[in-house]
Amino acid sequence: MKARDAVLPKRAAARRTGREETAVHSNDVTGMTDALARAVMRPGPAAGVIDRCVLTVGSPGYEEWVEGLFGSILAHARQAPPTLALFALADDAAALEPLAALAARYGALCYPCQPLRRPNPTSKAILYTAARVIPARRFVCLDADMIVFTDLDPLFTVMDACAPGSLLVCREANDHRYTDLSHILRTAYQGGSPPFFDQESALAAYPLVVNDGLFAGDRAALLALDQAVRDLPGAIAWVDEDPAIDWRNQFVFNTAIAGLANVVELDPTWDVQLHAQQVEVAAGEGRPVARWSGQDVRVLHFCAPAKHMHPELRAWARTL
Repeated sequence: MKARDAVLPKRAAARRTGREETAVHSNDVTGMTDALARAVMRPGPAAGVIDRCVLTVGSPGYEEWVEGLFGSILAHARQAPPTLALFALADDAAALEPLAALAARYGALCYPCQPLRRPNPTSKAILYTAARVIPARRFVCLDADMIVFTDLDPLFTVMDACAPGSLLVCREANDHRYTDLSHILRTAYQGGSPPFFDQESALAAYPLVVNDGLFAGDRAALLALDQAVRDLPGAIAWVDEDPAIDWRNQFVFNTAIAGLANVVELDPTWDVQLHAQQVEVAAGEGRPVARWSGQDVRVLHFCAPAKHMHPELRAWARTL
C-alpha cells in the first residue's frame, strides 16, 4: 500500500515496536481548570475506557456549527463510528440544556464547562486538556467550525503507525508562508514579547508552524500537550493581554508542541483552511465534495474570516 493511500504522515516519527499504554482512569474529575484557564471542566457522563474519541468545544449560539461537524463525521463513518464528545461552555443549566440536547441527538458525551472568561476563539484551548477529563486512549480534536468529508478512521491508523506519544498536526495556512515561530509571531500575532518565548533562542527558528483546528494523538500525546502548555510561564496573561487578538492561544499551542518529542505533520487535506485557501465545490454521489489543489478535501476549516463562505455546505452538513 502506498503511503498516500494509507494517509501516512509526511514527516513520520519512528514506527511503533511495542505499544506502551498510558494508564486510562475513570472520569473522576470534580472540577478542573484547563491549561489556559478558559473554564472549569465538570464531570461528564459515566464512561468506561473509550478507544477512539472525536471531540470539539461548543457554546450558546454555536450549536449549528457543532451540528454540522457531528453530522458530517457520522455521515462518513464507514464502520463503527468513533465516540463523539462535546465540551459544552455554559454559565448555567438553562444555557447548557440546548447543548446537552444537541450532544444527545448525535450520541455524543457532553462535558459541562463553566466559563472563567467570556467565550471567544481562545475557548477552544479547552481541548488541550482533553486527556485529563475524558478516559480515552486516542483522540482527534476538532474546531467546531469544520466540515468532515471523509472517514476519520485513517487518523487513528496513523497514530498506530507512529511512535507512542506522537501528536499529529497540519501546517498553518496549508503552505510555507510562515517560515518559523518568530516569523508568525511578528506577522499573525502583531509581535510583542511573550514571557515564555525568547526570539533569540533556537525555539524561535522552529520551522513547523501549525494550525490547531485539528490535532490528534494518543493519551500520552495529549497529556504531554496539556503539561507543556501549563509549563509556559505567563501564557494565560499573555493570551488575555489584547482582546483584539483573540487567537493567541494558537501561538501558545505552537510554542508548547515545539518542545515535544514527536510532532508529525499530516497531509494538508486534513485541515484545509478557508482563510488562506480556496476550494471548489461540486456534486458528488449523493453529497457534495470539496476540491483543493487537485485533491479531495478531507476536513474543511471555516476559520474566523471565512465563516460566511460556502453557506450551501454548512446547510447541507446540518441536515445529516
